Amino acid sequence: MDWVLGKVVGSSGCGASVGEERFTDLDFADHAVIFAESMQALIGVLERLSEESECLGLRVSWIKNKIQAFNDLLGTAISSESVCGESVDLVERFTFLGSDIHVSSDSSYEVSCIIKRYCEKRFVPKYMATIGIDYGVTKVQVRDREMKVNIFDMAGHQFFYEVRNEFYKDSQGVILVYDVGQKESFDALDSWLAEMKQEMGSHGNMENIVFTVCANKIDLPKRRVVDESEGRLWAESRGFHYFETSAQSGEGIGEMFQTFFSSIADLCENGGRRPLSGVSVGFTREQADTIRRIRSSKDSWDMLGVKPGATREEVNKAYRKLAVLLHPDKCVAPGSEDAFKAVVNARTALLKNIK
Repeated sequence: MDWVLGKVVGSSGCGASVGEERFTDLDFADHAVIFAESMQALIGVLERLSEESECLGLRVSWIKNKIQAFNDLLGTAISSESVCGESVDLVERFTFLGSDIHVSSDSSYEVSCIIKRYCEKRFVPKYMATIGIDYGVTKVQVRDREMKVNIFDMAGHQFFYEVRNEFYKDSQGVILVYDVGQKESFDALDSWLAEMKQEMGSHGNMENIVFTVCANKIDLPKRRVVDESEGRLWAESRGFHYFETSAQSGEGIGEMFQTFFSSIADLCENGGRRPLSGVSVGFTREQADTIRRIRSSKDSWDMLGVKPGATREEVNKAYRKLAVLLHPDKCVAPGSEDAFKAVVNARTALLKNIK
């Protein structure tokens, strides 16, 4: 039965829990709780579970159990549905509550593994992505004081937006996590900031929150697509801390959390305001944005910011502006040297074809 449940759950994109652990690859399936993103999807999973079981000569007995999640936020609207001829009680709207610090990521698996590594000193190779909000409390020693830390591990899926938006208020620290092997998770950092700013509204002040950016999975260099300079540039241009980490090996995890908690302690001692000396940045936002634009340019015209067919004078004018902005002697932003070289090469390539 465990193999059948694992097969159905894994192929459907849903999940299941056994006891207090949640998996997508189950080793044991007795007394499992099955969850999905909609009532229709949940019924579909249950029907497939019955069909797959019958193929093996097995029969699923629902015993009118509630297929549900534990929910303190959205209520427990239970309806009785027919699944393969049997009546099963299903929860219509739900979230799991399980992990004022928020940890956000488009890849909740990364977040959960980092928290597990720090709090439990272990790596979980098979961990179910966060469903809704995971909540945890721990105590940490920062300098000469003990701090009680509330950690909210937020699911990144849009389906859980209505759940996580309740937890942004009164945040003191935020850890943004991305997978260095997935460009999409890095690109999503901007949308996480935008969502948080929107939910905090006019009464929220992003400047009074400690932000830390976590570039995770550095233990897999061959699959890396977001290099350190790109991640560091994004973080430091916003005044955020930046750390390279590996939940698998533990590299950088302890240092990251210690710096993070120390910065929050400084914030508390400074009347709830982030100290000005938090993260020093020796470059401008314009320089950072220009480097990012150059990295994502599709061709030499785009890199210099001129239209195809531009004259020699227009190309040289655009080049001079970028050269002054990004010259390594004047710009210390991460990636500035590579960006400057790319601009030089783009100018050379364009001028060869302009009479």
